[in-house]
Amino acid sequence: GAILWEANVLSLAGNSNLAFGMSASPLVVGDLLIVAAGNGAHSVLALNKANGEVVWQSPAGKGAYTSPMVTVLGGEKQILITSAAGPMGISLAGGKVLWKFPWEVSHDNNIAQPVVIDGERVFISAGYGKGCAMLAIIYENGQWLAEEQWRNRFMKNKFSSSVHLDGHLYGLDDTVLACLDAETGKRRWKGDRYGYGQLLLADGHLVIVSGEKGDLALVKALPDEPVEVARISALGARTWNHPVIVNGRLLIRNARTMACYDISPSAEPVRQ
Repeated sequence: GAILWEANVLSLAGNSNLAFGMSASPLVVGDLLIVAAGNGAHSVLALNKANGEVVWQSPAGKGAYTSPMVTVLGGEKQILITSAAGPMGISLAGGKVLWKFPWEVSHDNNIAQPVVIDGERVFISAGYGKGCAMLAIIYENGQWLAEEQWRNRFMKNKFSSSVHLDGHLYGLDDTVLACLDAETGKRRWKGDRYGYGQLLLADGHLVIVSGEKGDLALVKALPDEPVEVARISALGARTWNHPVIVNGRLLIRNARTMACYDISPSAEPVRQ
């Protein structure tokens, strides 16, 4: 439990904080610790995970509220993050911006994580009336391209990311559960309202925590129609915190309460 090292990332980058405060999680990739670093010319840093020293600073521009991800696009392992100006790929070797796509949202509120599909496409979405788009990330003739395949307003993820299963995207269009065809962007259906909640994909089901009421719902991830299997009052109050599933347990919380539910196949059913 002893502190080995600590660092103020805003001071390291010479940046100011974001309007609503930084919310990104750090990311360990090999010997690097990738961190978002607020509002400034260099908003993504790579630190030596052993001592906290700066390895590189990426000229990613003003930051937003998404966390850095590691993925493979165009055959190259890279950092994927959405800044205030839109999504971009960043080289692990030196922090060079490989590609970027313009995607500006009111008040710089890029919050929902991008969704990588098949190592070639990236789905992006935002609330505040913005909508969604599918990008093809291509590397050819020594150049990176981010090409828009389709765009619409059928999926507006305010801060909970969509999920992808068998060619379909499931997510909260503002407060309404919706399903899109990932190939065309066509909306397959709109379901119930779950507020500005959170959503996970597990074993062909959507685990949804209702943002305003703190309800917990289980919905089958089917492209033809939404089938809600169960719903219980899990917290009884608003929660904007993301749930976690680990070893058959679901952990949820809000500003006052934390709860753990057994969702393993052998669990006894809860009836309300």
